[in-house]
Amino acid sequence: MKNLIYVIIVSAGIFMACSTDEHLPDINKFYYSIPETGLTEKVNVGAYYFSYTSADWVKDYIDNPELGKYDILANPGLLTKQFEWASKGGLDFFIFNWDKKNTEDELLSVFASSYTSGAPKMVVNYSLTHLKATNASPLADGKLNNMISELKNLYTTHMSKEYYFKVENQPVVLITSLIPSSGAVNAVDFDLVMNTVRNEFKKMGVIPYFIGELPTGWRAPQTYKNNIITMDAVVLSNWAPTDYDKSYAFLSFNDISWKNWCDSTSAWNVDYVPCIFPAYNDSISVPNTKNFGVERAEKFFVDYCNVAKRNLGEEQRFVIVNSWNDYKRGNTIEPATGYGTRYLEILKDQFTVK
Repeated sequence: MKNLIYVIIVSAGIFMACSTDEHLPDINKFYYSIPETGLTEKVNVGAYYFSYTSADWVKDYIDNPELGKYDILANPGLLTKQFEWASKGGLDFFIFNWDKKNTEDELLSVFASSYTSGAPKMVVNYSLTHLKATNASPLADGKLNNMISELKNLYTTHMSKEYYFKVENQPVVLITSLIPSSGAVNAVDFDLVMNTVRNEFKKMGVIPYFIGELPTGWRAPQTYKNNIITMDAVVLSNWAPTDYDKSYAFLSFNDISWKNWCDSTSAWNVDYVPCIFPAYNDSISVPNTKNFGVERAEKFFVDYCNVAKRNLGEEQRFVIVNSWNDYKRGNTIEPATGYGTRYLEILKDQFTVK
């Protein structure tokens, strides 16, 4: 009997030793609660804005906008209501993609003619895609001249205006993408391109504030250092979880990743710009998506706002929401059936200095 008891005790000891292996990682370092974080300085808050036509609404997206399935170019009067909502949410600017399409120019013009004092202002996200740079024909000479001409025209038409968003009188401009395609890794020498662009604007007496965009998250900053250091700030615009671990510990994994980004970019004198969303679900627009969804929940958005506040840039403090109205990815803060203005209220509360 004593032998049996001894065997049981020894076995239990072995089990306990195995279950508390000192070499296992401390889960609390990777999965933890996000504390409430206060603000002592103003944060510039923006959101990506998307335009729709009737054809875009064919798919039945998860959220239904309170404005209905709208076409803003056909009904520009709806911008008045969007301005009202966005102002209540504390938004300082909308970001509009520009890749030399007529509809993009039309949207900028509609915004400009509809703008009223106090409404969120305009920021242009200039895409390099239409310049068609390749390894054999890089972004230089004629293509670079075209880029400069387009940026100057955008400045004259929009960036110089009162409705365009500026920090310390510097027009804010996004440049996308800082990630080269796999088949064109030498297509863009960002050091050459951005130095040339800055010099041309300097001749006009203008110093833009350039934010470089990486259109996907979960990247290491060192991978794109040579491109990032040519910018004033950098934003990774899509942090959709790409595997179970990132989904399970989403907020703390973001916090860890963003801390790494902040430390790296700060050492390079580049501001890091957190990019947040209230939810994510692209399963309808991309049926075979490999992304994990993020369920819409008020507490999640509050926590995500706090992750952003823990990882702000040092010189200029920005936060970008992706998105105002990208219904294709289910990440909208524009009022929709089911949640109304609640996420705008959270945004306003979280990024107000108290």
